[in-house]
Amino acid sequence: MQNLAMMFSIAVATFALVTAAPTLPLDATVSSARVDPTGAMLSPAVLPSGAVSVYGFAGVPDWGAGFRQGFGTLELEARVRFDYLKVALTGEALGKVRVYKFGDFQVAPSLGLGVTYNSGSTYFDALNFEYFALRLSGGAVFTYAVTQSFHVLGLLDLPFDIGLSPGGALRFVALSGFGAEFYIGNGFFVSAAVQFGPEVMRRPDYDPFVRLGYNARIGLGARLF
Repeated sequence: MQNLAMMFSIAVATFALVTAAPTLPLDATVSSARVDPTGAMLSPAVLPSGAVSVYGFAGVPDWGAGFRQGFGTLELEARVRFDYLKVALTGEALGKVRVYKFGDFQVAPSLGLGVTYNSGSTYFDALNFEYFALRLSGGAVFTYAVTQSFHVLGLLDLPFDIGLSPGGALRFVALSGFGAEFYIGNGFFVSAAVQFGPEVMRRPDYDPFVRLGYNARIGLGARLF
């Protein structure tokens, strides 16, 4: 009987210690394991307030890098691009405003201003020509979070180069396409996108011509905050 009483006392004491010990709420456990779904390079359409990201990409016809800063429904972005086929360098700043949000779907048009210099290299492009231009950029981004770590994208880019050199060079491209971005851990995101559309160019003192424009790229982005 004494042994049974002692065993019963030990069991009661153990149960009391376990139930009295502090426990981590289930919500806290789940939230600590959640993946931040906000993206870095192409998604979401607009970064949330206080969020900052940097990214770099490589593709055809250009390489580049950029910086994004979210302010709620507004986002500011700065980026530089190097077109190695034309040997052209572009720097620009853009603003995006989220105009529609339904669940995990977002839409944000963009407007930007920058400058571009094209060396006129014809090694890869026989129709290329030299110019220095003011770049006006329009467009829109459509993003949908399929899961917390995987987003699909719709992209529209409308860069318009207005030549500042004598002769009045012009270049306008209307690129539309799609892409995806997914989380790989530690705040890093990988993205891929492809776009096609008409490219209209006018060389100084020549008639304009139209051809197919394109852009394909793979990027790596990092969320800093």
